[in-house]
Amino acid sequence: MVGVGGDGTVSEVVTGLVRAGRRASWPSAAADRPGRHRNSTYRGLWNDEPWAAVAGLALRGQAVARRIDLARIEQNGDLVVLGSGSGLFAASLLAIRNRPERGRELLMAAALAAMETYVPYPGRVSVDGEVLYEGDIVETIVAASATAAGC
Repeated sequence: MVGVGGDGTVSEVVTGLVRAGRRASWPSAAADRPGRHRNSTYRGLWNDEPWAAVAGLALRGQAVARRIDLARIEQNGDLVVLGSGSGLFAASLLAIRNRPERGRELLMAAALAAMETYVPYPGRVSVDGEVLYEGDIVETIVAASATAAGC
């Protein structure tokens, strides 16, 4: 199976496979094909390897399957593939709407705008059933690779 698209497409493919009872691993279950830009999932799995090289390895059965850990958002049951953020980061993404800036300047302007009104939310972070933190949350980031965290 090949998924062509960005991080959202990969998330939909993996979520579908998991809900169908299949374990998700690359390339045995799916191979991520970046659409217009290299997305963080592609970079997290394949680094800067060109798509044609990755596809060739997968088609020849020579690519190494990579186990993917998934996170589950308890409140809504959504699965998270390689990365997710909540809190101030999500508020910043909402603040991007209708701004004239572009690129990193847009992200910085939106983050500053979000900080003006952001109020931490009560939450709990647990991993494998162990509560790591409970209280007011400014930001949570779940990332399985540096690229998923925007690094």
